[in-house]
Amino acid sequence: MKSSLAGSLFCLACLTGLPAFAALPSEFSIKFYRSPKSLFASGEANRNELDKNKTREFFEYSLLVERQNKRFWAPADLLARDLSLSAVVVSLKDEEKYKVIEAKESWVLGERVSDGGMIWHPIQDLIPSQDDLGMAMTLIPIPLKTEPNSKSATKFRPQARSLWQILEYQDGWVLLQDPKNPSVWGFTETDNILLKHDFASFVMTASKKWIPVQYRQGSEMVTARGGTISLKKIKAIMTKPDLAISTVIQDQPSLLLRQSFTIKKWAADTWAVSKVKGHGEIFWKKSSSEAKASDPNNEGILIEDLLKKEIFSVSFHPNSSQYGIVSAHGIYMTRDGLHWQKLAQFQDQNLPVLLSGKGTIYVGDQRSTDKGKTFTPYFKWEQIAALISDHQKSEPRILKVTALESISSNLMRVIIDTGTRKISLAGNTQEDSIKKWELY
Repeated sequence: MKSSLAGSLFCLACLTGLPAFAALPSEFSIKFYRSPKSLFASGEANRNELDKNKTREFFEYSLLVERQNKRFWAPADLLARDLSLSAVVVSLKDEEKYKVIEAKESWVLGERVSDGGMIWHPIQDLIPSQDDLGMAMTLIPIPLKTEPNSKSATKFRPQARSLWQILEYQDGWVLLQDPKNPSVWGFTETDNILLKHDFASFVMTASKKWIPVQYRQGSEMVTARGGTISLKKIKAIMTKPDLAISTVIQDQPSLLLRQSFTIKKWAADTWAVSKVKGHGEIFWKKSSSEAKASDPNNEGILIEDLLKKEIFSVSFHPNSSQYGIVSAHGIYMTRDGLHWQKLAQFQDQNLPVLLSGKGTIYVGDQRSTDKGKTFTPYFKWEQIAALISDHQKSEPRILKVTALESISSNLMRVIIDTGTRKISLAGNTQEDSIKKWELY
């Protein structure tokens, strides 16, 4: 794929949450510059005169990023985010999945996975799809080999910052294919590319359990506990919405390849180019908007702090990486994928959690249908005790919920520890209080 599309995806990934552009008043004088990068204005002119002599317009997107307590603005097309490497996204409006076809500024053309319908989406309405393992991005013009070894012939040399489809992983190598030209393919080492995995906070394997991770190391993910998971075993990825990674080496602003930053704010400016007598072609800012990457008034802990805790149980909404719940010496819930609020009623308990596709939250033997505001029991322990006693032909020593799983949209699984064994039960979640349980 050509690097132009990759550049567009850089831009679209940086606009999540931006408000509408605010035009500057026409009756005031406007400062103009020799270029958008100029530190000082070259002069001022009447807005109406600038509009009259305008020759073209263009958008410029930038990010306020932070690293080691230092903040600066950087052009958005020099930084990658999770959406930059997404092949499939989810609309927050209809919760449908869309294959990314084209990106233009703050809009994405998506092909609806369910029926092939084509729709343009504003980028603020999209989030990465969990089960999309993403694309690979080349950071330098690396050679693609005919075989997964350095001695094999070079088949193709792609441009830097181009996007490629991932076909398979082989012993530290990855087989890439041009998504628009399947005849162009080749192997490269996993260290040579940027992956959606580089933005991961949690990954899921065939066990269907979310595992907290720290970073990618070659063809493996390093978990929060220091273990490793092969990229080949990963089936889904939950990403960090405030992480940006540099895709270039540059002095101003100071960027190093693969350097990571925390995004603090987005900005989008519409620049106009006009001709002014005595100055020639000049640049002036027609409109501007900014949006913070996070709300400083949003109480709770950040994802980085949550990942430092020992995770007991975690669950995310099937269609939203921004809506999740975690048990880690307390129950924490997020609505933006970044801030995690502690649910005080559960204190510091470690309890199994589940977030259903309908948005119902389960914590141990409690359930919430109002996004965590209130919780009520969803079964009666005496009924469960009677069912288990009948099955075991003896009274259970203890009764404790140890795991929760979603079987289907209307069916859930509850694992009960009886003190001598674990019993699996299934119940219909359509009922206010699940009265009928069956051994599963």
